[in-house]
Amino acid sequence: KTQRYGQRKKREAWRSRTHTPDLPQSRGVCPYHDGCLEGLAAGPAIGARIGGDARDLPDDHPTFRLEAHYLAQMCVNLILTVSPQRIVLGGGVMQQAHLFPKIRAKVLDLLGGYISSPSITPEGIDSYIVPPALGVNSGVIGALLLGARALLSGGAGEALAAKLGEALSGQMVSASIDLELGPRETEAPASPDASDP
Repeated sequence: KTQRYGQRKKREAWRSRTHTPDLPQSRGVCPYHDGCLEGLAAGPAIGARIGGDARDLPDDHPTFRLEAHYLAQMCVNLILTVSPQRIVLGGGVMQQAHLFPKIRAKVLDLLGGYISSPSITPEGIDSYIVPPALGVNSGVIGALLLGARALLSGGAGEALAAKLGEALSGQMVSASIDLELGPRETEAPASPDASDP
């Protein structure tokens, strides 16, 4: 009996979980897919569900339990399918920092010990599911760094990287610029040999 329960639990862990259909806005707000994560968990979905702005709700409002449940399902699906080294959750909804402990606890609950990893334990989960190190600016800074990297081969990249280093504050940003945008060795294309046919 115990073994059958364990096997059923493992099968369920691999199956994508669904939402409860009797909840408000259970189909979500996505115009393309019924019940997709974006349509259920994004800011507009929360707003439609509560008829207002989630930033005005107290931390213990039931909508945050549901939000943590949806985001934990996503994390579990990622863990079981691609086994990431770390999960970084950002964006507007995740500005509600109180969601992180709820999501982490729900991930551990949903996995039920199925994964054996030091990162996915009560002791390790806080450093496994994390906010972006650069906070709300991570998207803009990432775009700037990608732009600078693209220009490196044209010679303007080093100057741009230096200006970015001055403009962006924080050691982590400077370290990222040094590591990601440091000089690269590039090989000049081989010139065609006139004697080759």
